[in-house]
Amino acid sequence: MPLPAYKGNERYVFVCYSHADKDAVYTEIAWLQEEGINVWYDEGISAGQVWRAEIGEAISGASNVLFYISGKSIASDHCNREISLALDERKAIVPVYLEHSQLTPDLKVGLSRLQALYRSRDPAYERRLLEALGVNATLSDNSQKSAPAALSVEVAPVLSLDDRNTSQARALHADIRGYLASCLELSVVGTNESGVRKATYQAAGTMDPSGSVIVELLRASDGELVWSGRFESADQGDGHRRPATGETIGPILRNELCLDFESQQIRAMSTNLDAARVVCEALHDLHYAWISEQLSDPELIIPKVARAIELDPSLTAGYVMLAEAQLDRVLNHRLSEPLQARRSAFSALDQAHRLEPGGPMIFAARAKVHATIDLDYQSASRCVEEAMNAGPTHARAYEFQTLLADIALREGRLTEALDCFRRAMEINDSVIPVYTAYVRALTWADQPHEVLRVTSAGLSLATGGLYRLLLLDQRARALDTLGDCEHANDLIDEIIRTIRPDSRYSWASLLARIGRHSEAREHAARLEAMEHPSIGTMVYLYAYLGDLDRGFHWLKRAIECRSGYVLAALRNEQKFDLFRSDPRWNEISELLESAESQGRQLNT
Repeated sequence: MPLPAYKGNERYVFVCYSHADKDAVYTEIAWLQEEGINVWYDEGISAGQVWRAEIGEAISGASNVLFYISGKSIASDHCNREISLALDERKAIVPVYLEHSQLTPDLKVGLSRLQALYRSRDPAYERRLLEALGVNATLSDNSQKSAPAALSVEVAPVLSLDDRNTSQARALHADIRGYLASCLELSVVGTNESGVRKATYQAAGTMDPSGSVIVELLRASDGELVWSGRFESADQGDGHRRPATGETIGPILRNELCLDFESQQIRAMSTNLDAARVVCEALHDLHYAWISEQLSDPELIIPKVARAIELDPSLTAGYVMLAEAQLDRVLNHRLSEPLQARRSAFSALDQAHRLEPGGPMIFAARAKVHATIDLDYQSASRCVEEAMNAGPTHARAYEFQTLLADIALREGRLTEALDCFRRAMEINDSVIPVYTAYVRALTWADQPHEVLRVTSAGLSLATGGLYRLLLLDQRARALDTLGDCEHANDLIDEIIRTIRPDSRYSWASLLARIGRHSEAREHAARLEAMEHPSIGTMVYLYAYLGDLDRGFHWLKRAIECRSGYVLAALRNEQKFDLFRSDPRWNEISELLESAESQGRQLNT
């Protein structure tokens, strides 16, 4: 039996649990108390008005809320109210799974971006829990790096180098702090009464006399500069310049925080620093390349990650990334036979599963293989459900919803896909590829006003690169639909000025769409000569040119090479009515159904 609940003015942890789990939880509380942590828990007292008030005060005063998750606690009204209050109070919640359990929709929304711990599955559980609660755990193996504590950031006031900008610097600080405070996967904290920083990261900014801002992000554990960025002020046309806003800086800062935090977790799981470094680089290339406005090259990533696995064969993240790099080879049309990538991907994921049974991102990667290569959407959906159950609070939980959206699009369930995209945006509204996929689906659903709203938010994040051009293209299409040809043409001009002449993502289809057919055909000839042109570009190009012969050729290639963009468009894109009205469409439908049937047979 643990000591009585803590009462005092020092830092303490609030424990949320079901009384049905008291044997396991009391053991945990006793251990935490032995580690010198003050713990407040309800000691099994009966509910009443005074009790409810005491609970509320205890949550409000706690430094952390430790939520022990089980089927009983998920079903408990008291636990749900306590977690709801903790979320409202923006408390640092640490979810700990006592058993495999599926969260309710409300809890999924609230906890989806928090890093969960698994009491019975993680051999380093005790160390990770202490670190998540802000306690420095002593490791028996000094050569092993410790995992970072729960993700938190201190936002220092923006320093103004010109007194005339002081009020703007203060407003910018408040905006950045407010944006980060709204992100459920991290907490914004200050310093304690002794002046000691409690956050795992610190963000600081400096505004120069012109209003431009330099922002720096430092890791608290070692003082290392993780990232810095310069944000230029904008000319307002009246002789004054407007500084960058928190809406611009906040999402980029958030992404850099999450990237470094996830990289630190990878390093914590490996005793080989070279292996961890290579896998962290691959993590950036595969999942966060859009921050640097580039696309990943799987042919460069695969040998790097393979080398990392040689250095540390126990690094689960390496096998998952190896599988996802194989998928990138398919999506980038680098393989004439997608089943080669399937075998390699599943081989890597089988090894990852042996190292970490039930890992959520392993299930997610399996879902991608089933959907992308097998075209087996039933198996893919099952894997996504497994991923959601295993990692409801995973930092990349938004991916689970985007996977469900992609599956729904491929099956022609456009309304359901839009709902999934909305849920993904609720989980994380700063991932630019989600914006591009969502906007594309909105275009297919003929919702131009919603396209304008979402692209406006997405363009504030995508300051350059391919994803910005994709958003501009869909925005121009929406403006065309609404009859605003002048502004649509301005966007088209920006796209044409920006795209590189040698890009495989040529805007030839855009030129064809706006009637510049001779230029589009010149691009078509260049693309046809390339080894790996974008199949989506080719299909849309010939659709807008009205060249059905070449269009059907590339539609067949899309199915053979598993072009995700085209496969999602086949049952949703109105422009493809041109193909659907042709007798050859039956051949395309039969080819697709045959590919889907063969994929299902692979998994029976």
